[in-house]
Amino acid sequence: MWSLTQKVTFDPKSGRPEAPLYWRLTTFCVIAAWVLALILFFYTALAIRDGAPDLAATCALMAIAMLVIVHWRKRQIRQEQRKFDQLVADYEKAISNPT
Repeated sequence: MWSLTQKVTFDPKSGRPEAPLYWRLTTFCVIAAWVLALILFFYTALAIRDGAPDLAATCALMAIAMLVIVHWRKRQIRQEQRKFDQLVADYEKAISNPT
């Protein structure tokens, strides 16, 4: 269910699952990718204005590829977060029903 880079850790005192730390970095990485894509689109416009169609195409394709990768990765993380939320719900259900 989890890969080596996406380990769920457990609090040693309570045993409650803790989210992976890299989820906190995701927002920063997404913002950085959007800013870089906007800069690439700006360079695309400059390349078109200067009459360099190969440079314009390269910048545009790189910006689109970056946005596709970011979208794909965000979907993966959302799925992982849903699994984690279910893990936490199962944990809390097990605690509340001692049998």
